Amino acid sequence: MKTRIALFTLIVFVLGLGGCSSAATPSAADEKSYAPMAAATAAPSGSRTASGVAQPAAVQPRLVIKNADLTLVVDDPASAMTTIMNMANEMGGFVVTSKSFKIRAENGTEVPQATINVRIPAEKLDAAMIQVKKLVKDPAQDIRAENVSGQDVTADYVDLQSKLGVYENTEKGLLRLQDSATKIDDVLTIFNQLTQVRQQIEQIKGQMKYFEEAAALSSLNISLLSKAGIAPLSIGGWQPIGVVRDAFQTLIDIGKGLVEVVIWLVIVFLPLGLVLYFPGRWLWRWFKKNFAAKPRPVMPYTNMMPVAPLYPMPGPANPPAPGEPPYPPSQPPQNSL
Repeated sequence: MKTRIALFTLIVFVLGLGGCSSAATPSAADEKSYAPMAAATAAPSGSRTASGVAQPAAVQPRLVIKNADLTLVVDDPASAMTTIMNMANEMGGFVVTSKSFKIRAENGTEVPQATINVRIPAEKLDAAMIQVKKLVKDPAQDIRAENVSGQDVTADYVDLQSKLGVYENTEKGLLRLQDSATKIDDVLTIFNQLTQVRQQIEQIKGQMKYFEEAAALSSLNISLLSKAGIAPLSIGGWQPIGVVRDAFQTLIDIGKGLVEVVIWLVIVFLPLGLVLYFPGRWLWRWFKKNFAAKPRPVMPYTNMMPVAPLYPMPGPANPPAPGEPPYPPSQPPQNSL
């Protein structure tokens, strides 16, 4: 029973340390205390001088993963690739991958190209890039792309070191419990916990090794293009490719102008028009209501002259003769106006 209690206490202690170990990552303010790579020779932790004053603990050297990419135009990509391989071996590096192939150019001919990835010691990366750039004839035109990137993994590496120390201490405690355990259940429980702890230790060591190797050896990825493959198509001194390129550029510029006009209309003029439309509409209605000319009323005519009928109407003034029709027989009767 005592063994089980001790085992349970140890597991709880390990879980507590595991949760606290994540806080071991140095903050942005603490990272300033890291010295460069040369500070690795500092005095060990706990050392004292002749006066008895304790020396500060050795600081962690900064780990930076530095990589570079180059795209060059050369006369012979195969020969340039061989030169880069020899350079990597002389500098203490090695070739990771290399590939040589052919592509069809715009004029229909097949031209060679090559890609190569080498690992160079980090402190020699700048020198290697300078040496590779010497393979081109015109650096202003033949260096098509250049990119250098760096990633500082010092904080992650320090965090892994803290976790590794916790798991190693836990492993030692489980081994001591395993030696003193007498029951089969206790032995199996300790064995399972010990297996999990050792797996974590191996994973952490693998991550730390990756950081160390990546920081020690920089990756240099180079693409080699052939001059014949990028030469413009020329017919009698005339280069239609350039004309097509200019035409596309003009089309793109016109499209950009139209898009900019639409953006101005939507973002500036449309809201401004909406803001001015409703007050203007209300003012116009108010003006029409109060100041617009009103139509004059139509006055009835009181002195209209009577219109004589087209035909004499029977009446007391013109009585028809006896035996005659009231209207002439040649014309039908018409309604009076």
